[in-house]
Amino acid sequence: MLGPEHAALFGEAGWSKDDVRRFVFDNAVNSRSELAAVGKDALSRHTRWRLPAGHPDAIPDQASASDTPDRVPALKTPSSIAVMVAGANNAGVSTVIETFGMRGDTPSIARVEDLDG
Repeated sequence: MLGPEHAALFGEAGWSKDDVRRFVFDNAVNSRSELAAVGKDALSRHTRWRLPAGHPDAIPDQASASDTPDRVPALKTPSSIAVMVAGANNAGVSTVIETFGMRGDTPSIARVEDLDG
């Protein structure tokens, strides 16, 4: 979510929303050693969230099969990034809003039972 001031800066530099998406996608990466240092060196077989390799639900990630095996992307595709503009013109604040579900996968959902019904 870009504040209007930041969106204006991108616009003045000639960047489109697709340019912002591509930049974020290309730079939202971690190294395997960084992930291992914080206990995020595997994936959950159910949620695909990162967790320690020793966790009972852990499966290896597929980043090692990529062209850059030490670079582990945080996102699957640039299209998984929604770029929006909101806020006051004088706030100077932008933020990342995490959505439910994997970054680019089908969102995680659970059935909610209607207790009244």
